Amino acid sequence: MKKWIQGIVVLAIGLSSLHAEWDQNINVSGSGWLQDLRLARVIRQFVSSTEDEQLALDSTIEDGFVLLQSRLSQQGFLEPRIVAVLREPGGAEFRLEWNEELVVPELDEELFVSLRFEVERGIRFFFERVVFSGLNVVPEKEARSFFFPSSTFFDPKSLRAYSDRAVRRGMSNLRTQYQSLGYREVVIRERESQIDVSSGEVITFIDVEEGPLYLVEDLDLVFGENADPSDFGNIDLNSLRAELVNSDQDQVAFSPEWERTKSLVVRNQFYRRGYPDATLQVVANELQRDVNNETVLLSLTATVVPGPFVQVGPVTFEGLEHTQTATIKRQQVFEAGELLSRLDVEQTRRNISSLGIFQTNRAIIESPDPPLISETGAEIRPVRLVFQEGERQNVYIRGGWGSYEQLRLGLELEQKNLFGLGHRFDTFGRYSTKSFNAEALYSIPEFGGWPIRFSTKAEWLNREEVSFVRQELSLESGVDYFHRPWDTRFRTSYKLERLESRDIDRGATEFLVEDDTRSASIEFTAIRDLRDNPILPKSGARYRANVEVADKALGSSTDYQRVELTYSYHWPFMEGWWFNVGLRHGAVLSLGGTDADVPFNKRFFPGGENTIRGYQEGRASFTDDRGIYIGSAVVSLANFELERALLPDLTFVLFSDNMYHGVSVSDYPGTEFLSSAGLGIRYNSPLGPIRAEYGYNLNPRPFDDEGAFHFSLGFPF
Repeated sequence: MKKWIQGIVVLAIGLSSLHAEWDQNINVSGSGWLQDLRLARVIRQFVSSTEDEQLALDSTIEDGFVLLQSRLSQQGFLEPRIVAVLREPGGAEFRLEWNEELVVPELDEELFVSLRFEVERGIRFFFERVVFSGLNVVPEKEARSFFFPSSTFFDPKSLRAYSDRAVRRGMSNLRTQYQSLGYREVVIRERESQIDVSSGEVITFIDVEEGPLYLVEDLDLVFGENADPSDFGNIDLNSLRAELVNSDQDQVAFSPEWERTKSLVVRNQFYRRGYPDATLQVVANELQRDVNNETVLLSLTATVVPGPFVQVGPVTFEGLEHTQTATIKRQQVFEAGELLSRLDVEQTRRNISSLGIFQTNRAIIESPDPPLISETGAEIRPVRLVFQEGERQNVYIRGGWGSYEQLRLGLELEQKNLFGLGHRFDTFGRYSTKSFNAEALYSIPEFGGWPIRFSTKAEWLNREEVSFVRQELSLESGVDYFHRPWDTRFRTSYKLERLESRDIDRGATEFLVEDDTRSASIEFTAIRDLRDNPILPKSGARYRANVEVADKALGSSTDYQRVELTYSYHWPFMEGWWFNVGLRHGAVLSLGGTDADVPFNKRFFPGGENTIRGYQEGRASFTDDRGIYIGSAVVSLANFELERALLPDLTFVLFSDNMYHGVSVSDYPGTEFLSSAGLGIRYNSPLGPIRAEYGYNLNPRPFDDEGAFHFSLGFPF
């Protein structure tokens, strides 16, 4: 491990001296076209970052060998052949082949125009098996997963690459797992690795000596020698002691993680009371060891060392070039002269980060020598807030794909920290084969000095739906508030819209309101997102509720109410297996009116890649006697998925989509049930899952297709 790190460091130092004119003339070949590009890009990045430095070509070649050898070793290629090829202006080549004894001669860069590393990877060595002895507490499958992934359906050699580093990493991770369970004396050794040099198969034998399980029998919490308990009268040691020991269990495992967690509980109590240097020192005393040496009971003495009592000294800001000081002060939760709480300092740093205008921000608590003492005897420590401002203007090109809209292209202009107040102005333009959408959004953080965000958005949408052309022009203003105890974001807004539904036979349906509808509404939205990843969720749940109320008293030409409730849940019930559930319910109506009072644009048009996948976009909704899709007024949708990992970034999914809906709210909760089942393949990209899915209709209507194929980007619910 140390040699590998040293090699990378040497590479960084060596490549830093390469002249900029070479940065596009360094290439790699023979390791696979994608890997060639990646390795060459790493080298070029070093080159382009040191364009004013003098070239040291011999060092570049030597360190390039180190990089390639270490990268290939990680992939299981332990005996590669690597040749550095230097090309002269006339086309002649000078070649150097790597070996451990190679000393690269001094070379004059003026004699050469390009450098290419030719790679012959040789045999890939891979774990055929990992055999454990003495393994009792940790399941064998779990232990094996620390050496190579074991949760995918396919098990290619590339995922089981063998190297000394892979063995050491696997033993270290297994040791950490044992220690987290309370086996503090566990010993893990590699007995041997049997290597077949002709096939690359490796059988590694691992010996495990688990040792005894250490359990906490009792805990005594005391103050250090120089601490006067009367100074901490507002801290109840008994309640704090009860918090350290789980009352639901007689005994808990004594693990490093337990120590870190419980130490943080105690330190936080003192941090918020002005003791930023507080520490917890734990001494374990053995009470009892059973005759078989399987369990050891411990009595812990946890000594609190509070450190000095500290007040906040002068607070200074550094690195504010375009940001007003008042913008930062609004995020502060501490002031000079107050007790210095590390928790408040960290909360301030997080508040500042949430503005999204700084590349980095740090909070530094100074410790003057000699210490500064206040009149009350407290130590005074200045606090420095150090910032590195980010780019104020950015332009992004967006892209995507959907089965209905197909190719989506977009352009986004982002302007941040306007007037130095943290304000933002974002403009978007998106185009697809079915729609055009433009938005302008202005947002103000900490509006009016309150912890809320105010935003105003103008939007234009022209979209070709399954039975009409949707045209919407809207202006919306609202406030957002994130309630941390509930992990929930609330939004309230006023929205003024011009809604048009064009290119449809006006006599075709009773559910059409006039061509041009003015809608003025109040919207309430609440979102609670507990998923592990909003783009590629694998565990957790998400809740969303949206209520829209339009009324003539608000300026609307018609009255209606629209409600949407959604819930999703993701459960990793086995390693490499997930169960995903999506539940949605929506209804649109006009209390005291008729269905015709509801704008046609506000009806639901289910069907497509994100609702019921046996249908194309909008084609699961109701039709009238002429076969024109007229949407639904009430919809209940349930999606169920069983997902299986094939490779680390590739999954197979079986799904069932079920819908119960009604053409009018008077049919609540519905009159028609539709169901689809299907399968698909997903590639988990950084932008979200790329999905290829086919849904088959189990109970199609006479005019429905048998099923539908979808190719799209993004999770369905």
